[in-house]
Amino acid sequence: MLGPLRTYFFELEKKKRINEAPLRSPHYKKDRQNHFALLLDAGQPDDRSEVMALAEKLRREGHRVKILGFIEGKTEGINMPFDLITSADLSRVSGVPKSGIAEAFAAQTFDVLINLSIRRNYPALDYMSTVTHASFRIGPWYPHQSKSPYDLCLDTGPNPVMKDWVRELLHTLQKIY
Repeated sequence: MLGPLRTYFFELEKKKRINEAPLRSPHYKKDRQNHFALLLDAGQPDDRSEVMALAEKLRREGHRVKILGFIEGKTEGINMPFDLITSADLSRVSGVPKSGIAEAFAAQTFDVLINLSIRRNYPALDYMSTVTHASFRIGPWYPHQSKSPYDLCLDTGPNPVMKDWVRELLHTLQKIY
C-alpha cells in the first residue's frame, strides 16, 4: 500500500528538482580535462575496487573525479575513501536522499556523470543521476525502467561484471568522441 504512495512522492520530488535545474549544455570533450562524477553501489567490495581503479585512471589522465556511494543499512565502522549516502539518509516518505552529502553532491557541476550501479537500480542513485548538474549522463540500461535519466545507456547483460562494463564504457566513449 505504501509503495505506490512513496513512488508518487519520489517522482514528484524528482520532477520538482528537474524543473528547478538550469538547462544543460554539453561540456564533455575527449581532449580536455573533465570533471567526472561516479555513483556506485558501495555494498559490493569487488565493484568498489574496480570503480577506484577507474577513478585513479581518470585522475592520471588529468581529470577531476568525485565519487558518491550508496549502501543499504548503517555505515558504522565502515571507512570508505569516498562520500557515502545510506538508506538512513533517505526521506521516510519519498525515499529521496536528504543528507548534506547528497545535497552538496547534487549542487556540484560535472561534465560527465556515470552511474556504476550495474547489478541493481537503486532509486537513490537514480535520483542523484537525475538531479545532479551534469552535462552528460551515463548509466546502465535496465529493461524494466520506463524513464531513464541517462544520455547514454549500456546494457549490463544477465550476469554483470564491473570490469567488463567499465571496459565497454571506455571503448564506447572513445568511439563517440
